[in-house]
Amino acid sequence: MVYRVYVEKKEALANEARALLEDLRAFLGIQSLTGLRLFNRYDLEGISRELFDYAVQTVLSEPQLDTVTSEVPQGDTVFAVEYLPGQYVQRADSAAQCLQLLSPEQAKPKVACAKVYAIEGNGVTGEMMEAVAHHVINPVEARRASMEKPETLEMQADVPADVAVNMMSHGSSLPSTFAVTTMEQALISSEASRSSSLPILRSAFAPSVAISISEISFLRAP
Repeated sequence: MVYRVYVEKKEALANEARALLEDLRAFLGIQSLTGLRLFNRYDLEGISRELFDYAVQTVLSEPQLDTVTSEVPQGDTVFAVEYLPGQYVQRADSAAQCLQLLSPEQAKPKVACAKVYAIEGNGVTGEMMEAVAHHVINPVEARRASMEKPETLEMQADVPADVAVNMMSHGSSLPSTFAVTTMEQALISSEASRSSSLPILRSAFAPSVAISISEISFLRAP
């Protein structure tokens, strides 16, 4: 089962949200923005309800600094941002390690994190919100996340279908099956390296290429 919680800094301590709101007004010129709230969203799987409730107050938040809720944040526009699959997420990894320390008899739980933006404004248009999303999302490392709670945190990957490849070389088709000898396979053994030349390196696009030892001696340098 996946548990979800939203953690927000208390209003007096929400410096990051206030700074971002001022940036959006200054750099994007959207003066109609009246409020912005930031939430750290945590999804956890592989733990008991008792451990989750305990972790919310001890690992995922600081009661004297944060407020927590299980309700979806409200606003004129609400969207979430998460790291791309494969990116290392320190917040999620640290939370998972702490949870495992609290319950060492269980396997390391799965934790997923996202940043949720709840924006308020007068006369805010969809175009304005797209500009805001473009401002806060770095497409190299992050993307928009779904607001729906997943059924599992197991990463789902579709197996790609086979792709037919028709390779041509100077107007003539190559055989459908051909051997490509790697550089490691082509390098001669230490005993044969004293000879005057290396065996021929074969590939699909250079059927016969001879390389002397002097020409690739740099490959053998330590």
